[in-house]
Amino acid sequence: MAENHAKLWHLHLGTEFAGFKVYAYEPGTSTPKDVWADPGRSNPYSNPVTADANGWIVFYADGDYRLKIKDSSGAHLKTLDPIRITDDRFAAWEGDNGTTVPGASCYDPWQLFLKHTATEFSGLYTNTGTEFTEILSGDTDNAYNVQTYIGGEPDGSADNSVAIQEAIDACEATGGIVYFPACTNAYRAIGLTVNEPITIEGDGRMSQIKTNGDGSLFTFDEGTNQNVEGQNPGVTMRGLYLDGNSRTDNACAITMSRLDHALFSDLWIEEFLGTNEAGLNGAGLTFADTVRESRFTDIQFRYCGTYNSKWVVDISDGGTGAQDATNNNLFTRCAFIYYYGDAVVASTPSGAPNRIRGQRFDNCLWHGVLATTPIHVPTANDKTSRPIVLTRSEANVVSNCRFSTLPIDNPAIYVDDDGTGGAVAGQGAFGCSVESCIFTQHISPSTAGLKHGIYVAAGEVSIRKCTFVVQDPAWEAATGAT
Repeated sequence: MAENHAKLWHLHLGTEFAGFKVYAYEPGTSTPKDVWADPGRSNPYSNPVTADANGWIVFYADGDYRLKIKDSSGAHLKTLDPIRITDDRFAAWEGDNGTTVPGASCYDPWQLFLKHTATEFSGLYTNTGTEFTEILSGDTDNAYNVQTYIGGEPDGSADNSVAIQEAIDACEATGGIVYFPACTNAYRAIGLTVNEPITIEGDGRMSQIKTNGDGSLFTFDEGTNQNVEGQNPGVTMRGLYLDGNSRTDNACAITMSRLDHALFSDLWIEEFLGTNEAGLNGAGLTFADTVRESRFTDIQFRYCGTYNSKWVVDISDGGTGAQDATNNNLFTRCAFIYYYGDAVVASTPSGAPNRIRGQRFDNCLWHGVLATTPIHVPTANDKTSRPIVLTRSEANVVSNCRFSTLPIDNPAIYVDDDGTGGAVAGQGAFGCSVESCIFTQHISPSTAGLKHGIYVAAGEVSIRKCTFVVQDPAWEAATGAT
């Protein structure tokens, strides 16, 4: 924003040029232009300004000028045209307060200009030396604020599903961003469907969306804007807190089908405690059909999963077409805290034409259920609660991850043909790698010998540079290990 301050400008030519004069004009013209004795521009100087006995001229100016310099006798010395003298580095010059794009000059190339109206941002421009070129549009037509559709901030109790879906549908027609501003109360919704490559965005944890019924909170599907292989490219979701509202029935945060190059980042997914609905095996994320070359970054899953062998993240659909395969997805800096059931399952369904492959987990954390957890205390009767299960898949990589405080009688990484231990030759996970991981502190087992950091029932796994730390005296006593 313009501060309406003029900038101090001075020129010293020495005593031999005492009394020299500077004439100030509009650039490229002979139209006089004001300069001032003060930064507030309340006291204009006469034009020309005359130097003192020591050859000094000092004045305040603001904007683009043509300065013509003559000695005391009127002989021409120098013309500066154009010259920009301003304190405004991100604003308009003179008194227009940033509402009009100024003329550019060869001075101050790459200077930025912020254009705005009285109430909002209108555009960001840069000086190329000949003109100011827009580098960031102020057009907000492609940003769909869900509060506009709701009619203000949510009250935390009313179902906002219809209004939010209207915002999504409007955004899908043009492309752009569906924006959930931070607010005091949570948005409430269920069954939101995204079929086009748009962005769903919030302001972080204060942009909270609570599930308001059975099924998936968000479903991302292929829609009409498909690539040549029938996938929906380029969906983005970031900066949201998805709250399962402690539902223990058919609750799933995100279901995905036929996505390419999707990005899910900076999400909090909490208290999705179970799904008994057919096809929703993941309480946090369910890959319902082919998902490829997508990134899942900086996501925290907390208090997710269920006790009947449903999972936090379900990567268990290999696709049905000849070109389909869920492959090459990257999970990085994700945290699985206090999960129930297996945390991540990458398993190709029996009979699928293509194996799931190339799932990578980098710098992730799995921290199991503690006895002090308010929702559930683990018992020997619980279903499996393994951090990672790899079955009938290949070329998966787990690197630089940490596994700590694992539930009863469960390995951290379980590799098998079907996840039950009933190994079948040729049906396990192959070409997998576990490297530079740390495994620490298991809860005491109910049966000695069932604890493993990595358990391979069927398949091939390369294990490199991993650290196994035993911190459980009961486990040491039962197994003789230290």
